[in-house]
Amino acid sequence: MVVNAFVQSLQKRYRSPYTIKCYKYDLEDFERFCERQGITHPVSPMLGASGEHVKAFIERPDLKESTQARKLTSIRTFYRWAASEYSIENSTTTVKTPKFIPTKRSCLTPTDVAKLFENIKGDNVLLTSRDKAICSLIVNCGMRVNEIESLDVEDLDLDNGRVRVNTFGKPERWMNVSAAIPHLIDYLQTRNEACGHDPLFVNKHNGRLNPRSIRRKVGKYAEMAGINANPRNLRHTYVKGRLDAGDDVNELTSHLGQQLTPSLSVYEVEQCTRRESGGCHGSKDQQE
Repeated sequence: MVVNAFVQSLQKRYRSPYTIKCYKYDLEDFERFCERQGITHPVSPMLGASGEHVKAFIERPDLKESTQARKLTSIRTFYRWAASEYSIENSTTTVKTPKFIPTKRSCLTPTDVAKLFENIKGDNVLLTSRDKAICSLIVNCGMRVNEIESLDVEDLDLDNGRVRVNTFGKPERWMNVSAAIPHLIDYLQTRNEACGHDPLFVNKHNGRLNPRSIRRKVGKYAEMAGINANPRNLRHTYVKGRLDAGDDVNELTSHLGQQLTPSLSVYEVEQCTRRESGGCHGSKDQQE
């Protein structure tokens, strides 16, 4: 199947699992559309589609402009690959990208952040201290949910206020998390003895806490606090706070694990929170 072959090419290029899943979803949707249009090709109907077919697919009235743009990006990436693999013409060269204004991520005020932490409470002291440490790593240090999920105990360097971070497809790096150290120490003091290779953040069954569970927990505390908070805008709050404090853009992007370009703008740094390698497509929740 041509979509699976394309997915394998993305995996070889170390694209994030979330990006690959989104591309696969969009292309399977496009392939079904091409089949309904009666397009034929020995390999896949998509390879016989014209620019007009692509345009008709993305400009459906039930799709928002932002969704149209995302689907076109998926199809363009596919056709660039298919053009060399199957010697076909790139059908997206004549299709214009839909114009839309990116949604602005809301930022939390210091009062909102305080309310969030005040509402991280419960009867289980271990889980409460765990969730405070997780929220602190996001809003006070700018860590991604997937980076937090992948941490092992041995990745902590409490003496130097840093953790070893592994971001999919990127070099391993050490990240300064001194602002979250008090919460991390509190969590470790309430947790049973753990070995270096053990997951840092675990559920009540001592299994690794998954990204969806982390997002769900943040949402629960935000609802209790009566505020609009999720891992994405918590991270955005950190970015904005550092920019407002006058941090150097290159140093900030390096801290966040972003790829640097000579023309990197403040806007691009702020938008880094839109590119987390998680999102709505996650594995089934683990019990907490």
